[in-house]
Amino acid sequence: MNKEGGESQKDPQKKKRSIAAENVYFFIIMFLIGLLFVFLIFSVISKKSYM
Repeated sequence: MNKEGGESQKDPQKKKRSIAAENVYFFIIMFLIGLLFVFLIFSVISKKSYM
């Protein structure tokens, strides 16, 4: 663990990894919002078809 800590302090890739993680979380949030909108639209269409 000490070796990894030293590498993370010297290596600038840690910042890149943190940025990549933020991008992944942002993509997941956008994907969930998209699914929510699709579900709402599908529910509205199904209700209209029943009516």
